[in-house]
Amino acid sequence: MSIWRFSFVIFLVPLTYFAGGCSSGIATHRAFSDSKWESAASCDPVDISDTIISKRKDPVFDFGRVQYRRSGAAGGPIYEFSEGASLEYEGKRYSVRLLRMIAPSEHRVLGMPFLMELQIFAVSDDSAALALSIFVRKGKGRPALRSMIENGSGELTLSDLKPSYGGHYYYTGALPVPPCYSVPYIVMKSAIEASPEDIDEYLSRWPYAERSTGKSDRIEETE
Repeated sequence: MSIWRFSFVIFLVPLTYFAGGCSSGIATHRAFSDSKWESAASCDPVDISDTIISKRKDPVFDFGRVQYRRSGAAGGPIYEFSEGASLEYEGKRYSVRLLRMIAPSEHRVLGMPFLMELQIFAVSDDSAALALSIFVRKGKGRPALRSMIENGSGELTLSDLKPSYGGHYYYTGALPVPPCYSVPYIVMKSAIEASPEDIDEYLSRWPYAERSTGKSDRIEETE
């Protein structure tokens, strides 16, 4: 796998990632029907222990008002979004199409998982796929998240699920369901909050399920 290196600063820190359970429906969803998928080297479990510091700018979020509909499940619910939310990354615009909830988080930092993770999947005008992960930790209640947990469909302002602070990791991993398509991941460093009641409601509806695993080997950490 190709890793972009930068000569001005390199610093290694530990970070662990365990992927898992993305539905094959992500790859076959109509929004990604023209995507040029490439197979990843493996979907075996991995332990990422190094990150490379680089000067990548955070995504620019344009998370507007969208309608959502629960359209499947893979270890947790998967929601489909209407048009109205996008992000820009590395000079390319991506339209947000799907969101998957999973608890506990599949990405781990310093070997520790978060209570929950939101995995957002987006597609560009030239059919390139991008995955964005947002951690969820215990704190104040989050009505937008609770609404999605309780309702199969509805409307929300997607920016209500966006972290307040920047910084992210970037790497190329895999959709962890055969044929294990390769996809770039943005993992936000800052978590959003949900109340214990929000988390309990999720777990009552979507208890932990055994999941398959995916593969990557190095991550870039932005300044």
